[in-house]
Amino acid sequence: MKEKIMKVLESFNEEIVEDTARNLFDAEILDSFGIVELVIELEDAFNIMIDVDLVTPENFGTADSIVKLVESLVA
Repeated sequence: MKEKIMKVLESFNEEIVEDTARNLFDAEILDSFGIVELVIELEDAFNIMIDVDLVTPENFGTADSIVKLVESLVA
């Protein structure tokens, strides 16, 4: 599962997967508009719904946190 999520993240922006623990906001890889686009990509790729309450810096701050969130929604 993680590998598939990482492929989606990489296709969205290669920089996301360069360091999976790097803060994507501090590195200016993601911003509020980018999160919306990424949520749509993840929802389409995994046929899931990501509730707006889950779209937080804690869940989208790093590639690792994104993987954890998606895995929890798919399971």
